[in-house]
Amino acid sequence: MQKIAAIIPAFNEEKTIQHVTSVLLGHGSIAEVLVVDDGSEDRTAERARAGGARVVCLPVNLGKGEALARGVELTKAPLLLFADADLFSLSQGHVSALIKLMEQEEADMAVGSIDRGNSLVNSLSRYSGGPISGFRILKREIWEAVDREAMQGYLVEVAVTVTARRMKKKIVATALPGLSHMTKSKKRGFIRGITDWLKMWKEIISNAGRLFSP
Repeated sequence: MQKIAAIIPAFNEEKTIQHVTSVLLGHGSIAEVLVVDDGSEDRTAERARAGGARVVCLPVNLGKGEALARGVELTKAPLLLFADADLFSLSQGHVSALIKLMEQEEADMAVGSIDRGNSLVNSLSRYSGGPISGFRILKREIWEAVDREAMQGYLVEVAVTVTARRMKKKIVATALPGLSHMTKSKKRGFIRGITDWLKMWKEIISNAGRLFSP
């Protein structure tokens, strides 16, 4: 397996970031872990460093896509593992499963979706390729082919998936048992959490169409 760099974009994720970084740093297949603190107002950067990660702080919040782009610029690794900072149940087993899936299937990108607790929903994630999942490993050439404008905000995972399909790259996906993330309402309170959730889906739905156009 080639060198793998893990990149974690994080905005106000002090509750979970140290766990995520510790899991990734403790995995034998991960060569380096980079956290891009996207203008956080809490102790995200401090706790990421405590977890042993290399941390880069952006002066203002630029969005998930730009945070990932800044992280990729800091490594020359041919394989990139992206992980959301709120994966509070992430384990080394989940990381191993994702890497193993890519290796066994000889894929160009492997995507791990969170466990929705429903076999039908989990199957849909698997067969759709998990287009919006933030936990994935991919060859660097896919990332470098994505239009920088399409990386903005929450649209970044969709842009990566669409680009890989256009390149006729092999994508495999699976729902990872026990993998969960902290919901926006738990992180930011019910009202703000729902508002941010709606904002995220509005952004994805409003802009996804242009990615699929020729």
